[in-house]
Amino acid sequence: TNYRCELEDHDAVVLRLYTCNPRALPTEADLLRRVRDSVPVPEVLHVDAGAEQPYAVITWLNGNLMQDLLPIAD
Repeated sequence: TNYRCELEDHDAVVLRLYTCNPRALPTEADLLRRVRDSVPVPEVLHVDAGAEQPYAVITWLNGNLMQDLLPIAD
């Protein structure tokens, strides 16, 4: 589950809750950090994989959703 949050300084971040697969959090955060210099991906600002509800806070990137760019398969 993703929530876009506007901060007082007008920056936007995403609060990403790992509700379906909490074990994906460390892998996803590591992947984003590894490819950040090569691919436009959000910056990982904070991760708490040990929380009762694991979550990450990442920067918001404007852009298109993948589902809007790919043709719909019949």
